[in-house]
Amino acid sequence: MRDERMTVRVLLCQDVEDKGLPVASLLSFLQEQGVEAQVASQLCPHPYQIAQKAKGADQLIVATCYRWEAAGELEEYARRAGVSPLAFQVVPLARICEGDPRPLEKAQASLAMAVLRARAFPGARPENLRPYLLPRQRRITRRALFSLSSLSYRPIPTVHRARCRAEDGCRQCVHTCPHEALEEEGGIIQLRREACTSCGACVMACPQLALEMPGWSPEEVRAELEAALAYGQGRGIAFICPQIAPPGGPWMAVRVPCASAVSVAALLFALQGGAVAVGHCRHQCQSGLRQVVEARLDFCRSLLTALGKDPVIIPLVDATDGHIDLPVPPLQERGPTSIGPIAGAGADAQAILSLTGDHLLTLAHEGAPLGVAQVDESSCTLCSSCAFSCPTGALGYEEREGQAFLSFEATLCIACGQCVESCPERERGAIAIWRGVDTATLREGRKTVAKDEMVSCQRCGERVATAKMLSRLEGLLGAQFSSRRMAQLCQDCRGLPL
Repeated sequence: MRDERMTVRVLLCQDVEDKGLPVASLLSFLQEQGVEAQVASQLCPHPYQIAQKAKGADQLIVATCYRWEAAGELEEYARRAGVSPLAFQVVPLARICEGDPRPLEKAQASLAMAVLRARAFPGARPENLRPYLLPRQRRITRRALFSLSSLSYRPIPTVHRARCRAEDGCRQCVHTCPHEALEEEGGIIQLRREACTSCGACVMACPQLALEMPGWSPEEVRAELEAALAYGQGRGIAFICPQIAPPGGPWMAVRVPCASAVSVAALLFALQGGAVAVGHCRHQCQSGLRQVVEARLDFCRSLLTALGKDPVIIPLVDATDGHIDLPVPPLQERGPTSIGPIAGAGADAQAILSLTGDHLLTLAHEGAPLGVAQVDESSCTLCSSCAFSCPTGALGYEEREGQAFLSFEATLCIACGQCVESCPERERGAIAIWRGVDTATLREGRKTVAKDEMVSCQRCGERVATAKMLSRLEGLLGAQFSSRRMAQLCQDCRGLPL
């Protein structure tokens, strides 16, 4: 649970003044944001000050000159002050403002992004942390052999059991994880901590938001993206992982655990504010899902092209030694001040509808995050298997007034194909999934795709099955089908004397 009373503190290195960023203006801006702000002399060369100055803070933001990596020395001093590694951010003001035509404006925007991200922190539990040793950055000496590398922490996801639909057959997180770190046992999703790389792909893939990874939660990423659009004044949005340094120039860096955790919704909302780029750390990538990311980018590009717009989407940018080289994007008008959710069932559809407006288009694409369940009413027996296996509720089943109804809501369909796998009549073509976007279908809302009469028990009045189901059974069993026993009596009454 997010604590509205949390203390957000910003430690500002006074040396940023020498880099052309007036400290007084930055302090005034932070005070307007309602956060505690302190200036520390020579904070960058003497970071041990963090251990004392950060005491009592729930969320800590250290505004440095050029240092951008949170893991290591800076994080260690923050931990000594009692700050969780998941509640710690580093904003290298001098680095990110290099090459920007309005550096103070960008510095203020970057601080606002960090503050709003901090306020969106959902809270963490000990099981969300996993320690690891940082790789040594220098040649090993004989003396160094007797010392350990610096200890840091990675966030790992935990499963919110009340939201998880694993009991109903949902395996989205299991199928998405590139390292087989998630397993299903008896309807419960289990995490193999030693296999998890904290890429966050499973968190963004879960339609029920049942996977929680504080520090990289969808709420935090959304808050930072929303702030980038509101304060960035039309600058480009660059999604970067912890292995990549925040870029300079007219780009606002939105931090994600991995490029694979950037959803289509996040990309489309970002495009409403200007240019978009996604950094890729190549061999250091935590997921190895490069093709998935490229497919999403291509889908967004194809969608905007279909709308007659000129998408400013930079192809996946490979990092060199932790840095990405981005072109100067065209500065756009100020982006939207608020955006919808970037993860969970319905998030991608909301972003697509927000972007397309009244346009009608149909776009089939392998990178599309949505789909349409195409039901053949002549083959469907309304057994309800598809509806009960659907992890998002896109397919629904209900009985009323002596009839059975199968319905479909396109905005909730993630094209997972679980409905097809569970359908006993799939070989007859009762249901299929079309991957793509059809804006007309998205706007229709929930609609009935199949219906049939319910046959009731002649003895007690309880439901037996749909007429189509009984007809199908008769066709399968032939002479073995007993109309009297199977079609006219419910399961409870079949054992009673006729």
